[in-house]
Amino acid sequence: MAYLAAATGFAIADVDAVIGDLEGWVESATGPNPVTAAVDQAVSDATADLGRRQASVDAESAAVKRETADVEPRSVA
Repeated sequence: MAYLAAATGFAIADVDAVIGDLEGWVESATGPNPVTAAVDQAVSDATADLGRRQASVDAESAAVKRETADVEPRSVA
């Protein structure tokens, strides 16, 4: 389970809790695998964060393009 703690593309909120849930789950194997559920949630959270960051970058890029358009010299034809 060390790979859960060392994940860099996403973060499991509470690895120890997930491992504890997994220990109980392996005995009964009923319901969803807690590791799968935790990874799915972490990936979902990371995807949402990436979307927010991309929207911020897009807005900043659009603002810079507007500012640049205001100061670029116009060519005379």
